Amino acid sequence: SSWTERMTTIAEADKDDSTTLGGALYTIGSVSLINCTLSRNQCGTDNGGGGLYHESGSTLQLKNCILWGNMTDASSLPNAEADQIKIASGTVTATYTCIQDIDTLDGLGNTDEDPPFDNLSGDDYDLNPAGCYDPFCQSSCIDQSNDVECGADCNDKDVKRRTRKVKLDNQTYEIDRGALETQSP
Repeated sequence: SSWTERMTTIAEADKDDSTTLGGALYTIGSVSLINCTLSRNQCGTDNGGGGLYHESGSTLQLKNCILWGNMTDASSLPNAEADQIKIASGTVTATYTCIQDIDTLDGLGNTDEDPPFDNLSGDDYDLNPAGCYDPFCQSSCIDQSNDVECGADCNDKDVKRRTRKVKLDNQTYEIDRGALETQSP
C-alpha cells in the first residue's frame, strides 16, 4: 500500500503502555511512504520506534519524507535513529529523506540535518524559507527532494491544499521533503 503526502504529529500511541510500538505508524507488509512528515510522536517502549515501527519481513520505502523529533519512552530527547524508526525485520529503503540522527539508512539524498520547521514546539511544521534564494537553498529540506522519486504518486497540492513543486532556487530538484511545500522565501 502507499501513503502519500500525509502528516502525523504529536501522536502518543499510549506512551504509558510499555508494549506500544510505533508512535505514529506500525507497518506490516510492503508499504511506501511518500512526502510524509512524522514529527513529535511518542511510543511507550524503549527502542520501539517513536515515529515508525516496521516488521514482518517485507519492504518499507521512504521517499521525500521527514522523520524528526519522535521519541521512545526511554528518551528524554529524540537522539537516535531508533527514536525515529525501528526496523524489527524486513527491508527499509530511504531516499531523499530527512531522518534525525540517521545511522543505518544510507540512501541517495538522505540527510540528518535539522529541517527548519517554522515552530516545532508550536506545532507549525511548515519549513522556514530563511536562507533560500537564487541560486540555491541552504535548507536541508526545501527544494531538496527528487521529483522522480515521487513519480505519479505526487499530488499537485500538499496536505494544506497548497501548490506542490514551488521552486525557490534554480536547482534540479523542486519538491520539498515532507508533507508541506514552502510557498515563498
